[in-house]
Amino acid sequence: MSALFYAIYVTNSKKRKGQLMKEGLLIMSTREINRAGILKQVKDKKITQVVAAKTMNLSDRQLRRLMVEYRINGVTGIVHSSRGRPSNHQISQQLKDQVIELVRIKYPDFGPTFASEKLAQLDGLVIGHETLRKLMITAGIWHHKKRKPIHRTRRERRACYGDMEQFDGCQHDWFEGRLANKTKVTLLASRDDATNMVRAQFVSYEGTIPVMAYWRDYIKTYGKPQNIYLDRHSTYKVNSDSALDDDAMLSQFERAMKQ
Repeated sequence: MSALFYAIYVTNSKKRKGQLMKEGLLIMSTREINRAGILKQVKDKKITQVVAAKTMNLSDRQLRRLMVEYRINGVTGIVHSSRGRPSNHQISQQLKDQVIELVRIKYPDFGPTFASEKLAQLDGLVIGHETLRKLMITAGIWHHKKRKPIHRTRRERRACYGDMEQFDGCQHDWFEGRLANKTKVTLLASRDDATNMVRAQFVSYEGTIPVMAYWRDYIKTYGKPQNIYLDRHSTYKVNSDSALDDDAMLSQFERAMKQ
């Protein structure tokens, strides 16, 4: 049902099934206004009940019930009967006052979630943490804390081809079980940061020898890139801090790239 409501003037002001109506004014939703127009056409015999039911996406029984209400009460017959009534799940004011009083006395420095847990455990009062949060804000016990925005800076792409190649490998069942000896192979792929050009190659595993062979073929075909951006895979990085000098901190692949 649309949240946009319209006001329709009616000639007779009355209460029906607890419906709240101001004098000379009936509050209706957009869907109820549309239904009123369709039901009027049925009453005037401009369209059939079958067509009206399909238009409103209702069953024949639902349409007949609405027509009975419309003929007896007019447009007020199709207004939802719970309009203007308090919710059946509404918390009583007495419980609200009791909860706020306990929070002031026993849990003044607690957050809404923790306070609702303690109210249920120690005081036997079950109330949702979101409901309690609103009550605490209204009572001035809790103040909404705005989260600081996370500052992120977008890195600009490199200016020209070959400045930086992003490189990674991924083991997956790329051939969906159609290989005779094994199901999973590794796809090595590099992407140029400036142009987005991608080069890829299937290998048996992501190790030093296949990776070096990949870059040997790359350099023969495209030339030497200025930088290669890698993850922390053991083929590319020495992840141990026990090495004594800088050279020992380089993997075989890093040492070859440095040379």
